[in-house]
Amino acid sequence: MQLWNWRGPGLINAHERNATVYARGVREEIGAIETGRLDPFFLLTHIY
Repeated sequence: MQLWNWRGPGLINAHERNATVYARGVREEIGAIETGRLDPFFLLTHIY
């Protein structure tokens, strides 16, 4: 952690805090999966 702090990398948080915007994004993602525009299975890398 000290080296990480010393180098000072910039981090960008990518999650939405506004519940309305978040819900709209989820609906759009589900629609993209249902219509075949998005194949989510390449994101699945592990089974627990």
